[in-house]
Amino acid sequence: MHLRDTSTEMKYQGATAYVSCIWLSDDRAVPSTGNDSYRAALAFVGPDVSAYGFVPAKKLIYVVSSQGTYLIPYKVGPAKNR
Repeated sequence: MHLRDTSTEMKYQGATAYVSCIWLSDDRAVPSTGNDSYRAALAFVGPDVSAYGFVPAKKLIYVVSSQGTYLIPYKVGPAKNR
């Protein structure tokens, strides 16, 4: 199980924002859409992410951004043959 991030720069009327997506990737990741064909699930989208990771001994991901600190629960389903 891994966490990965992607980010993009957004511009509007002279203002600039950096938006990040944090992805949980694993063959057993369960996306919120219920679509079993994905191997990654979107865990968080927000501005200016400075840190993220797993909370030890819990099924939680922590994300620290300019808007605050978030704890995101996740679940792992059974491995499926693809």
